[in-house]
Amino acid sequence: MSILNDSQRKVFEATLKIGKSTIGKIAQKTGMHRQSVKIILVSLQEKGFVSKSSEGNKIFFSSNDLNDIKKKFLSQLECMKKQVPALKAEYEDTKDSQIINAVSGVKGLRSALMDEIIKGKEICAFHLSCLSEEFSEEFEANDKRRVIHKIPLRVLTNHKSNQKSSKNLLYKQKGWSVQSKIDLFVYANKLTIFYSDTETKIFTMKINEITTLFKDIFEKKWKAC
Repeated sequence: MSILNDSQRKVFEATLKIGKSTIGKIAQKTGMHRQSVKIILVSLQEKGFVSKSSEGNKIFFSSNDLNDIKKKFLSQLECMKKQVPALKAEYEDTKDSQIINAVSGVKGLRSALMDEIIKGKEICAFHLSCLSEEFSEEFEANDKRRVIHKIPLRVLTNHKSNQKSSKNLLYKQKGWSVQSKIDLFVYANKLTIFYSDTETKIFTMKINEITTLFKDIFEKKWKAC
């Protein structure tokens, strides 16, 4: 994307060639209407390309030093580069606009698990079900991705896990005895519910109140174990 449009570039080049001059002279040089030149000069001044001065009743415009202009835009570019990660994170947080999403089967399960990796935040899990071998494979594959991306996982479970020990993984079993076909995962600003039966059904909620509620429940249970 160009910094200046064609009209702005034409006016700026005129100030470079004729130096300090009035709006009338710049209009003559460019062949543009005086009022159009006036508007363009204001925009060029705001962007730091030209400066305005006055002598008596006359107003003059002159181009700024090209090296100063270059330094200014390099500085602005560097500032924008630093802002990109934060803007990207903000976009990732807001782009999944659906408050509640429902999917099913292995593909749906894989999609929901991948979202945990994309968010890159700590995962707090209530592991209460006995998953079938088919679904266990998906969880194990996602756990490998989690380890690679160094995402912490804490699990409250009612039975010994069949999963192999991995990095950033903490299990607690004592004091949690609920039997269920449901697993709940809390991460970032989401709560995902996995219902494991003949077919796995997944419900992902992006509701701050519910996510906060289950995160608080998890922390209390974790401390009690």
